[in-house]
Amino acid sequence: MSYRVQELEEIGPYYGRKLELCGIVTTTDLLKVCSRDQARNAMAAASGVSEPLLLKWTNLVDLMRIKGIGRRYSDLLGAAGIGSVKQLRRWNVENLAVAMRQTNARQRRSRTLPSSAQIRSWIERAKDLRPVIAH
Repeated sequence: MSYRVQELEEIGPYYGRKLELCGIVTTTDLLKVCSRDQARNAMAAASGVSEPLLLKWTNLVDLMRIKGIGRRYSDLLGAAGIGSVKQLRRWNVENLAVAMRQTNARQRRSRTLPSSAQIRSWIERAKDLRPVIAH
């Protein structure tokens, strides 16, 4: 599912407007345009948004390719320190559940938390997902 970039907590209206002025309106646009170094650097120059920030957002959007991770859980995962599909692959279910619960208790990113079965599914899908982002 694709969202407007302005709707993402990490991006918000200020940066979302900068991206939209450069043709990045949706999360699909962001992933497509910013998945490669050269294109991401060009977008950084055009938008005034730093390349590291574009990479961070692109990685969070990449997490949304995993079934069940929408903008809410992508945001929570990012806040818990899981900023990419590659990082998600390395976590185990129990530790990730604890990290998400602790982060959400401090920051209230989501009204609900995923079940252990959902988290297990995410990790397994992350292991099978073809990489699309070049660093």
